[in-house]
Amino acid sequence: MGLNNHRVLINRNGTRRLVTDSCAPIRDKKDNMVGAVLVFRDITEQKKLEGELLKVQKLESIGVLAGGIAHDFNNILTGILGNVSLAKMQLNPSSPLYDTLNKAENASLRARDLTRQLLTFARGGNPIKEAASLKELIAKSVGFAIRGSNVLPKIDIADDLWPAEIDSGQINQVLNNLIINADQAMPEGGMLTVTAKKHNPNGAREPASAGGKLYKNRRSR
Repeated sequence: MGLNNHRVLINRNGTRRLVTDSCAPIRDKKDNMVGAVLVFRDITEQKKLEGELLKVQKLESIGVLAGGIAHDFNNILTGILGNVSLAKMQLNPSSPLYDTLNKAENASLRARDLTRQLLTFARGGNPIKEAASLKELIAKSVGFAIRGSNVLPKIDIADDLWPAEIDSGQINQVLNNLIINADQAMPEGGMLTVTAKKHNPNGAREPASAGGKLYKNRRSR
């Protein structure tokens, strides 16, 4: 005989446990019910596992959806990049439109990096790491993130900064978020200083890592 399942029991120390229960009657020789046996089974951990499994299934569904959108968007970007490249071939590099097309091409390449991040997330894979120039990556990120802003950039990057094995798309996204936050913190304008140099921990002979610092100061009036 079943009772209401998924009851909550509270033990002496106040811990709440989710239990399922069942009941079996105790009968005498005349088949009269003289008692009952109640059995409670702790299913707290089981329900937690079921909840985690449901979250994983939802994430998998989101991943499939994100992967499909990223794949289609990447195809669109390929067409845009191809047409921009053809247009650049027909222009003189000294033409003002050539610089405009360069900016459109760079923006499209940034969008392509974002689609790669989505595809990486959708497939559940590891970031795609490649050797990249941090100096070039930082300079491009700063220029792109504050375009049209009244904040002036000041980039101070050491010439001997080593390349790093990174996922350029993800690092670029981190830099963008930091720069945009700094820009939004200076609504009246100011100077954004970005510094990157080698870091020598504990006086080591060879640099162990590359690091960058982001500063923001208001323009003096």
